[in-house]
Amino acid sequence: SSAFFVSMVCTMLEQPQWRIAAGKVIAHCCYGPIGEVPVKWFRVLAKHAYIRPVPCVDSQLLGLLQEGAVVQVNADEVVDDEGHCWAELSPLMKWRLQVALDDASRAFTLVDGSDWGFGLLLEELGQADWPAPDRAERIGLRWHVLEEHAFRP
Repeated sequence: SSAFFVSMVCTMLEQPQWRIAAGKVIAHCCYGPIGEVPVKWFRVLAKHAYIRPVPCVDSQLLGLLQEGAVVQVNADEVVDDEGHCWAELSPLMKWRLQVALDDASRAFTLVDGSDWGFGLLLEELGQADWPAPDRAERIGLRWHVLEEHAFRP
């Protein structure tokens, strides 16, 4: 009977699963390396930044990011054939902005427009400046994006 009591106390002292999941939330929609795409956050410095389906300034325009907007992008930078650095929007950001709605589609924005006279378009934010997790994320409910829908299981 004392072994049963010790087992019950140990079980009660374990952290609940929601608390473990909540502890892995780095920032709003940033869930660490547990199966999620690592991301970074940028702030738009220019009056606007263009969103394009491929990392090329001559490609189709999908949308605009306004000055001051905070944008979530995949952590890996993309460099075009001419050496220009692009940021690829994360699945959540594509959903929020309603661009490139299917999983196979991609969306990019140029980081530095100096070659065209625009200067730095995006500034990377330090982790301390990333958006804070929302209330649901703080208890372990994560956003998931599936094509044109985002949901929490």
